[in-house]
Amino acid sequence: MSLQRITENYYLSLPLAILCIFLPLLNWVSLSWGVLMVLRNNVYLGAVSLGMLTFLCFFIVNGLRFYGSLAEWFALLVFFGPLWCMAYSLRLWRSLKLSVQLGFGLLLIITVINSFIYGPITYDELYQTLANRMAWGDGGGDVELVASIQQIYLQTMVTTFLVAWPAVLFLMHVLLLLSARYFQSRWYHPGGFKQEFHALRLSSWMCIPFLVIFLWAILAPSQLALQAAGLVALLYTIAGIAWLHWFIAFKHWTWVWVAVMYGILFVLSAWAMPLLILIALLDSSINLRQKLINRV
Repeated sequence: MSLQRITENYYLSLPLAILCIFLPLLNWVSLSWGVLMVLRNNVYLGAVSLGMLTFLCFFIVNGLRFYGSLAEWFALLVFFGPLWCMAYSLRLWRSLKLSVQLGFGLLLIITVINSFIYGPITYDELYQTLANRMAWGDGGGDVELVASIQQIYLQTMVTTFLVAWPAVLFLMHVLLLLSARYFQSRWYHPGGFKQEFHALRLSSWMCIPFLVIFLWAILAPSQLALQAAGLVALLYTIAGIAWLHWFIAFKHWTWVWVAVMYGILFVLSAWAMPLLILIALLDSSINLRQKLINRV
């Protein structure tokens, strides 16, 4: 039974719509549980949990088919592979910094490999592919309907995918890792996650790939260069947010300041992100935290 036939049936399309709405939440819970199982030394159960609902996502998006192309299976591996490696490294070395840097390195390598294998994808090609998929046709689809109803969504999705898909994937992996680590700490070591996240300070040698990638993106801009620049910018943004959390705790301010901080970051994100990157660069290169501690 094809996906188009199912969506034409009211009694089948309603549960499918509900499933599609709650699938991201279920997938998030499954992946968080998988990371938590890895952190609790149950590596095999964690790997099964990491892949289970991810495969279900692949099954739904792929038109209720268990088979797919090599590229689709590679995308499935890319989705939860780095996350599993980050979780396993955190269990081995108990270092949030090393796990985050490992995830960054793996996704950077995957981005480069993907660029060399498949080459740069043009905007029109990706737009047409997604339009055909979202029309749920067999390769054709009602292009006019897609253009009228889903044009803005598709344009945003295509632009995000072309430039920022490694950064979006990396952000998802880091958030899943942090959420699993938070619950593990809350259950077995209260206060441990707070100490680890506040101590998230990137290695000083990470400034070298940061400068190289950004110079590459400025002097020779390309799709691969912009993807790598977005990935490294997100890495330092996360480190900058961790530094702000440490600074609020260092000043003994209340949780209200944390809410204010995130409100400012949300409203002024275009200006706040370069500031966070600069703070993280200074912290990793000259140890900004220690200098503030020495001043007291």
